[in-house]
Amino acid sequence: MDELQQARLNVERAEKRMKVGSCGCFGEYITSKAEGSIKLYEQASVVFIREKQYEEAGKCLEEIAHLKDRLNMKSDEDYLEAAHIYSFVNKEKSVKLMQDSVKKYQNEGKHSKAAEVFENLGKHFEEKMDFPLSVKFYENASESYSLTRGNKFKENSCRIKATDLSCINELGEWKQHVEVYEVIAKQYLLDQSLKYSAKDFFFKIVCLYLIYDVSKFIMSR
Repeated sequence: MDELQQARLNVERAEKRMKVGSCGCFGEYITSKAEGSIKLYEQASVVFIREKQYEEAGKCLEEIAHLKDRLNMKSDEDYLEAAHIYSFVNKEKSVKLMQDSVKKYQNEGKHSKAAEVFENLGKHFEEKMDFPLSVKFYENASESYSLTRGNKFKENSCRIKATDLSCINELGEWKQHVEVYEVIAKQYLLDQSLKYSAKDFFFKIVCLYLIYDVSKFIMSR
């Protein structure tokens, strides 16, 4: 029997362990069965990842996370690892798992972790050129970073990303975009290491005014 066959057999054994004798309550016997299933899924996932069987690996990692939830064990990293593995073959599933992990982080008050996931979702949808969703997640990331200390740079970075993509997608509330750039530019001017970068934001402000004036001129003709 080769490794892949053994890994799939381990998955079957893990599934059977949880089907036999399972019930609504989680006593010591069921807890032991769940822990045994987790070990089998972990062994199988290592093989699946090595053999690039990402769909099967993702399912194993997802089951591990679900079982840990039932056992009241820490499962957030398992959800994120499952999301990462799924991203190779199933983007929609990957995004859903990342969103689920964000809810867990928010409920636990881990805003920095939640912000990182939101930022990854923003990047994901930016690559897919789904700018409205990308903007939403970058804004969520910026808001989550604002709730933690020492993340002002990341907060601003995500706000800038959201504003840039809003400008690409449509002119929309251009004055709001100008206000964002102005606030960040002024912050940069007060920081010796960043003040030379402030000019980039003032340039963007000028561009927005020019675009608005040109669009007004065209509409009036």
